[in-house]
Amino acid sequence: MSIQSFWRRTPFRWKLLGTFLLVIMVGFASIYFVSARTVIDQYSKLTSERFSRDADRIAPLFVGYYEQANTWEGLNRALNVQAGGGPDRRNPVLAQIYFLIAREDLIIVDVNGQVVFDVDRQLLGQTLPPPVLDQGVSLESNGEKIGTMLSGVAFERFTPLARQFFNSLNRSMLLVVVIVIAGSFLLITLLVRQLARPLNELTQASEKISEGHLEQNVEVNTQDEIGELAQAFNTMSSKLKGSEDLRRQMTADIAHELRTPMSVIQGDLEAVIDGVYPANQETFQSLLDETHRVSRLIDDLRELSLLEAGELPLERENTDIKAIVQQIVQAYQIKAESNGIRLEFNNTDVVSEIEADADRIAQVLRNLISNAIRYTPSGGTVFINLHRENGELNCTVTDTGPGMSEEEATRVFERFWRADQSRTRHSGGSGLGLSISKRLVEAHGGKMWVQTALNQGSTFGFSLPVH
Repeated sequence: MSIQSFWRRTPFRWKLLGTFLLVIMVGFASIYFVSARTVIDQYSKLTSERFSRDADRIAPLFVGYYEQANTWEGLNRALNVQAGGGPDRRNPVLAQIYFLIAREDLIIVDVNGQVVFDVDRQLLGQTLPPPVLDQGVSLESNGEKIGTMLSGVAFERFTPLARQFFNSLNRSMLLVVVIVIAGSFLLITLLVRQLARPLNELTQASEKISEGHLEQNVEVNTQDEIGELAQAFNTMSSKLKGSEDLRRQMTADIAHELRTPMSVIQGDLEAVIDGVYPANQETFQSLLDETHRVSRLIDDLRELSLLEAGELPLERENTDIKAIVQQIVQAYQIKAESNGIRLEFNNTDVVSEIEADADRIAQVLRNLISNAIRYTPSGGTVFINLHRENGELNCTVTDTGPGMSEEEATRVFERFWRADQSRTRHSGGSGLGLSISKRLVEAHGGKMWVQTALNQGSTFGFSLPVH
């Protein structure tokens, strides 16, 4: 199995946990080694500085030994540091040198670069290169160079006490790193569990939704991004359930709306065949009227579908809304008067020219005005008003009818819904007019609303952007 395939199949919680742990371990390992290196470098720097300060006091002692012995040979044996026996106490020069090297890691090199004295005997007899010798202090006798004195720090070699300090410090740092990594592992495990659990719930709920079980909600326990995701999922699930219920209701409504005229057509045709109805022009005209109603319903459904899909073309042009309102009011004047209703248009001097599809806006106005006339009792008034506000052109149609309850007002723009359920297609339309009108206004970048109360009439309005 390839690494890519393994990574794809690994559960998200293990990916997240492994990534966090790897980052923490690499981070603390880097801190550990950098800190250890820094401590050694700083200690070496301090030791080098101390060696430089003490060189003027230490160098003369080795020079004195060389002048007494006239050679470096035997220096390491004479001091006998490693043997533990100590130098010859009767020789004052060796005694002083012994006292100093008890706390200094010193190396003496002759003029040929060969190590003649080394406390640890590690470099004894080796020849050191010039770059290393340049780090030491030159030893001279009577103006002649006799050798070089170096500190073991130049080779990152430290005294036993210094090594003990470094080991103790490393153990303490390592213990702190282990404790921090263990604590981080515990906290990361809890965090990953907190992240993975809601994701698993979301996955399971999504699978159930894909199987058709739309009533799915996940528990929201936090207010962070995961909580917002869960809340968004619950909102989506609720909207999907509402959309599915609406789809089913719409299917039932369409079937009902089509069944009624089809039943009428079927019944009338059967009556003609059975001789109950005469096969004359009046009967066929009635059948033709029913087919026209079915055709209008189908056209309304198609138009609404195109609007909801955003695919209905709009022929935008410079349109005077006031002129359209005046034409429609004039067209409905006779119908309103025959029902004892007065149409009143507040014909102000408002500038009402906007970029819009004149036919579609006229369709919206005809629907609102015809509805207002339909629901206004005899002796009532329908008011139409135009005004501009906040860069928008507002149009309202107010009737003095029975009004609607708050619940009815929230459903008034739904498909096939009628405030008066006793009305049929013959008296109250298909129930799609307001839905189509609202979508047409929204397609123009506007909005539609209703203000109503029982026994106080209703006001339907829409606003369109001027620019």
